[in-house]
Amino acid sequence: MKTSIVIIEDDPDLREIITTHLKTLDYETHTFSTGEEALSVLPKLLPNLTILDIMLPGLSGIEICKKLRSLTATQKMPILMLTALTTPPHIIQGLDAGADDYVTKPFDIMVLTARIRALLRRNEHRVTIEKASPSPKRLSYKNLEIDLHEYRVFISGKEITLTLTEFKLLAALVASCGKVLTRSALLNTIIGDGINVTPRTIDTHLVSLRKKIGDLSLHIEAVRGVGYRMIDL
Repeated sequence: MKTSIVIIEDDPDLREIITTHLKTLDYETHTFSTGEEALSVLPKLLPNLTILDIMLPGLSGIEICKKLRSLTATQKMPILMLTALTTPPHIIQGLDAGADDYVTKPFDIMVLTARIRALLRRNEHRVTIEKASPSPKRLSYKNLEIDLHEYRVFISGKEITLTLTEFKLLAALVASCGKVLTRSALLNTIIGDGINVTPRTIDTHLVSLRKKIGDLSLHIEAVRGVGYRMIDL
């Protein structure tokens, strides 16, 4: 069964370029020029991934993303956002709406393909983990082991001491490996919604965390003006 990808893009030329390229890679594609049109069929179509333009006629890509995340059928579906709005606030808005990653226009089609493959791999890994253990007790990354039940962290078998905030921050990054997490999203995860602290608080905790995890700190990438993500080197 072919991997299916939905493309929601109002520019017919760009839509055709993406579709043609993905078909040469043996992906099954479904295209829509408006969000309203896509939303009427996406919950039934259930693609493996959706490519979503931010600037669309009618409902914006941000609104569509939020709606898709509110539906049980599409809640965990990978969403790759395309945007010509390259400032951090616009990118943060898309990620906070529920997008898993973004590509800025204009883009190299091979870069887009690489991002698609990365999202599909990550989602496949997530589904495998959920099937094996709906509530995992441990997270693993490289030589790092995180015990989610006992709040313990081991590097190459040796336990390291983290504060609770550092523990939650590291666990969030590892659990979403490859995905950009905005500072506000990380704050909600590790501290909780409604707590009056600045998003830059995350940077302070990251400095301390990096010192404690040694060479693994090189795998934490800062996305300028947006947030952080865990990457493979």
